[in-house]
Amino acid sequence: MAKFSNKGLLGLALVLSFILAVLAYNFLSGVQSPGTKTEVAVVVAKKEIPVNTVITADMVETVKMAGTAVQAGAVTDLNKVVGACTKAAIHAQEQITNRLVESRSGAGGLAQLIPEGKRALTLSVNDVTGVAGLVKPGDYVDLIAVVEGRQTGPVSSMPFQNVLVLAANKSVDRGSQAPEKGTKEKEEKVTSLTVAVTPEEATTLSLAEEKGKVIFALRPSSKIAAEYVQLGVKTMESLTGDNGYVPLAAPAASPEPKAEPVSPRPSYDKGSAETKSISVIKGTKEEEVPVP
Repeated sequence: MAKFSNKGLLGLALVLSFILAVLAYNFLSGVQSPGTKTEVAVVVAKKEIPVNTVITADMVETVKMAGTAVQAGAVTDLNKVVGACTKAAIHAQEQITNRLVESRSGAGGLAQLIPEGKRALTLSVNDVTGVAGLVKPGDYVDLIAVVEGRQTGPVSSMPFQNVLVLAANKSVDRGSQAPEKGTKEKEEKVTSLTVAVTPEEATTLSLAEEKGKVIFALRPSSKIAAEYVQLGVKTMESLTGDNGYVPLAAPAASPEPKAEPVSPRPSYDKGSAETKSISVIKGTKEEEVPVP
């Protein structure tokens, strides 16, 4: 059996100690205490979002992930993303960071926020027609037009649904319009809302505002892609319970058939009736003898 010197034993002990230290370090590195295991909720894209696109609530979602997997500058508040504009294309399930989006009031201006094929149209509102001033940029609304009919009085309809709001007054920022508690800042009253509509819709709404009024109906943020509601034109008769339909005129009664004229029988006047007769000569006399 080989014998080790004191120096050999010391060297062997050092090697074994080093190996045990490495194994212990690796083991402890792989074990996390409950206090160090954290998850962070970050905002990610639900689908591909092109560049220069206004982000809506149906495009993003919040996902929890380990803190070590969160990218620098990742957005954790969903409200800060909805209504913002993308500065670069964002892939599905990609974390949305501050460098990928910018405020709606960024350098691009309002024109950058208008969807393709749409136009920005500003409509005047008040507390009644504008949902008490609670409509914010990035919200979706339905538009109700109320105008005066020629024969039926006021009529209302909902010609356009799921319309994107681009701005409130001169602000395109989705931030809260109400002042924080404890501040003396006066709340700005919303007097106009700018919406994204097609050119044809813009002409219709302009006429409706000129001849009547346009009322905003706010849609739920969780149901932006909800189905459209089929509605007809409502009249004042709807308030009396007849479903608002203008009754049709009753059909005219069919005329009774005229009796065919009956040819009158000829009437004879005995005095004026011609009497047939023949002449009979008796000797030197001639007599008229009637013939029956």
